[in-house]
Amino acid sequence: MPFDLLAAMIALIVMLVNVDIDEGDDDEGRDDDSGEEAVSM
Repeated sequence: MPFDLLAAMIALIVMLVNVDIDEGDDDEGRDDDSGEEAVSM
Protein backbone atom coordinates (compact mmCIF):
# COMPACT_ATOMS: atom_id res chain seq x y z
CA MET A 1 0.00 0.00 0.00
CA PRO A 2 2.55 2.65 1.04
CA PHE A 3 4.70 1.79 -1.99
CA ASP A 4 1.75 2.27 -4.36
CA LEU A 5 1.07 5.65 -2.78
CA LEU A 6 4.74 6.64 -3.13
CA ALA A 7 4.86 5.50 -6.76
CA ALA A 8 1.68 7.46 -7.52
CA MET A 9 3.11 10.62 -5.94
CA ILE A 10 6.38 10.25 -7.89
CA ALA A 11 4.47 9.76 -11.17
CA LEU A 12 2.33 12.81 -10.37
CA ILE A 13 5.42 14.93 -9.63
CA VAL A 14 7.13 13.77 -12.83
CA MET A 15 4.03 14.68 -14.85
CA LEU A 16 3.82 18.12 -13.24
CA VAL A 17 7.54 18.73 -13.83
CA ASN A 18 7.25 17.71 -17.49
CA VAL A 19 4.30 20.07 -18.00
CA ASP A 20 6.20 22.87 -16.24
CA ILE A 21 9.25 22.32 -18.47
CA ASP A 22 7.11 22.35 -21.63
CA GLU A 23 5.51 25.66 -20.62
CA GLY A 24 8.75 27.26 -19.41
CA ASP A 25 10.59 26.17 -22.55
CA ASP A 26 8.59 28.57 -24.71
CA ASP A 27 8.73 31.46 -22.24
CA GLU A 28 12.36 31.26 -21.09
CA GLY A 29 15.30 29.79 -23.01
CA ARG A 30 17.28 29.25 -19.78
CA ASP A 31 14.83 26.51 -18.69
CA ASP A 32 15.74 24.55 -21.84
CA ASP A 33 19.04 23.23 -20.46
CA SER A 34 17.65 22.25 -17.06
CA GLY A 35 14.64 20.73 -18.84
CA GLU A 36 16.84 18.47 -20.95
CA GLU A 37 18.69 17.31 -17.84
CA ALA A 38 15.42 16.52 -16.05
CA VAL A 39 14.12 14.57 -19.04
CA SER A 40 17.42 12.64 -19.28
CA MET A 41 17.15 11.65 -15.62
